[in-house]
Amino acid sequence: SLQRQLDAFEQHTGTPPDFIDGHQHIHQLPGLRQALLQVLQTRYGSHAPWVRSTLPAQWGINKAAILALLGGYQLHRLLGRAHLRHNPQFSGVYGFDATTPAAYGAQMQAWLRSAPSGTLLMCHPATAEVPGDAIGRQRPVEFAYLMSDAFAQALQRQGCQIKQF
Repeated sequence: SLQRQLDAFEQHTGTPPDFIDGHQHIHQLPGLRQALLQVLQTRYGSHAPWVRSTLPAQWGINKAAILALLGGYQLHRLLGRAHLRHNPQFSGVYGFDATTPAAYGAQMQAWLRSAPSGTLLMCHPATAEVPGDAIGRQRPVEFAYLMSDAFAQALQRQGCQIKQF
């Protein structure tokens, strides 16, 4: 199935993917992570796409730690052993309960303060809600904050940069 997905992606775009990021973190689950690594190494060798790791930047009893325990830690370790490019830390995990841009911004401030260099910060912005989307209400809230001067100022205060991989 992964080979077919990569074939379809490459046929449609004319290029291999820049990164691999399984929907709802599925690429880190036992069995899938080993298959993913094998396919990437066989298909691309040293030019394999960058892979998203979910090793949390902040530990605690929270959703980020649960992601790590559900396979994120093991995937991170295996990516390192295989010398596959990946982010060193992961952040931006929350309960989709910030009902205003300011509330989301407060969470963002905490993530930025505790993010070591190279941290991948997950977000789910959209300009409008999509019916049936479980996190649809949160998407415009995130979008509003990410487009705000407050976000630009927060990045500047923390000395953060947005980089394309």
